[in-house]
Amino acid sequence: MAESQNPEIVPQKVYSTLEKFIENQNNFYLHFCSDCFTGKEVYRTKAHFRRFREQYSQMERRLTRKVSVRSLGETNFPNQELWEASKLMAKLVYVGDFGVDTRHKKDGTLDDWIIYR
Repeated sequence: MAESQNPEIVPQKVYSTLEKFIENQNNFYLHFCSDCFTGKEVYRTKAHFRRFREQYSQMERRLTRKVSVRSLGETNFPNQELWEASKLMAKLVYVGDFGVDTRHKKDGTLDDWIIYR
């Protein structure tokens, strides 16, 4: 199915500092984890990730090489690059993507944390 030329973006939370991103990024890194637990492919098949991989293929490949279960929490974990990727991916969640329209907050607004879970 072809995507609309002007899809409606579901704005996602963008952290203003690297420190806030590290503290709150939850499962964002799993989009790039090639050796994580069973179920990791759920992240890599989401529409927003597929768009990211298509538009930022070099960054996606670089992060996928760097992120692994073994590196989580180590000093060389690519938090800065993940934060930069999150800012780009935050613009790639669209109304109509699987699961987006059904994840409303209590106040009726669309979920702004989709890329982090």
